[in-house]
Amino acid sequence: MRHHKLAFAAIAMAPLLLLMGCDPPDQSTVSRPAEALTLTGSQVPTLNGIAPNRLVAFRFVYGTWQQEPVQVDERAVLDLGKPRNMAATGKTATFYTDANTWTGADPDPTLDSNDEISFMVPNAFGEARSIDDTQYNIHYTLGEPAHVVHGSGVKVKVADPLVAGSAAWMYLFQSDGTLDPAAGQAPPANYVFSLTSGDYKTTY
Repeated sequence: MRHHKLAFAAIAMAPLLLLMGCDPPDQSTVSRPAEALTLTGSQVPTLNGIAPNRLVAFRFVYGTWQQEPVQVDERAVLDLGKPRNMAATGKTATFYTDANTWTGADPDPTLDSNDEISFMVPNAFGEARSIDDTQYNIHYTLGEPAHVVHGSGVKVKVADPLVAGSAAWMYLFQSDGTLDPAAGQAPPANYVFSLTSGDYKTTY
């Protein structure tokens, strides 16, 4: 079975999002309950240069901002020999970085163009906008979530190529340092690396 990747677009938030609506509560129409979406820092250039732990994600549920978990994985372009603790080969590739491995820490500790940003697709929801809805008694003038840096927002629209017109939105911001990127939630999966040969740096 061929797997169809999700499509998405990321654009900086702007006052043009201040729209009036009289619609029923917006919902995601992207049905990918167990899928994560990953984009790179190059696709959200206005957030490049911030500390990775300052990146936070929010969804908009018809007049309410709800924080959702987001993950940043640092990557760097390195010589092929570095992850193997070998002499330089003169050839490079992009690797995930970790200070506890031979690959080492990312030379650029900020969110940069080759770092990866991931969030769970089911957490995306409706499009943020001002609402004046008498039927549901919701009257909301679009603003930013609390504890984010003003003007830092980026809107990510997600679409399923197998479902015409499907859409869901997630919003990325730079936090003021008081928010947990994990939104207080445990990661959906944990990975523990170990070698049967013994200690990584002495036996790999």
